[in-house]
Amino acid sequence: MKILVTGKNGFIAKNVIEFFQKNNKILAISHTDSDEVLEEYCSICDFVFHLSAVQRSTKKSDFVDGNINYTKKLIYYLKKSNNNAPILFSTSTSVDKPSLFSITKLEAEKLLREYANENNVLFYAFKLNHIFGKYGKPNYNNVVSTFCYNIANDKPIYLSDPNNKITITYIDDLIEQFNEIVQIQPRLCNVKYIYCDKQVEISLGQLSNLIKKIKYNNCNKSNILEYNMMITYQYFKNHCEENIK
Repeated sequence: MKILVTGKNGFIAKNVIEFFQKNNKILAISHTDSDEVLEEYCSICDFVFHLSAVQRSTKKSDFVDGNINYTKKLIYYLKKSNNNAPILFSTSTSVDKPSLFSITKLEAEKLLREYANENNVLFYAFKLNHIFGKYGKPNYNNVVSTFCYNIANDKPIYLSDPNNKITITYIDDLIEQFNEIVQIQPRLCNVKYIYCDKQVEISLGQLSNLIKKIKYNNCNKSNILEYNMMITYQYFKNHCEENIK
């Protein structure tokens, strides 16, 4: 199977590529690649992971170009080649909060839903909570990555409210769900969003304490959350900041 992955340099995309390249041909692309490459990939792909997104910028145009216009180009080239490959689209629970990211991400989703409905294309919208694991970007928009990297390297972490809770999912569990979709390609009726099957709610204070336990080899490896957090911590401990940008 030929699998198109947009946003190839992103955290989730890197994990998708690593997993699916074992048995598939990966067509990985980013917004910096040419339209000619995107057109070629859209003409031959059998499945699309649309994972690219602009999450942070000081310019409104970056959100519009990266989230809306790039999605329009993806749709245009798929239609041009009459390719009705299924599309898996990643969005975020944070779109429920008003922001330029939310507005443009929701518009991209709307465009994809309209395209899918009009062309009988299978469309899967994953609404993601906080995903953690290797290849995350610390000190950017990933709390677990930031805590793991900073604690491993004796850098300070900032807790605005230790009691504030987040819902986290390990990247390998998400990839397992992605794989089920790719393999089965179910036709989901009346399902607007797909959510992570495996979620854990944890406070920022608990998260910080857990990672500190792991640092001093006090974690319980028989506990799934602690084991997955340990694997994530070790990744950031063993990778300098330049290598995880």
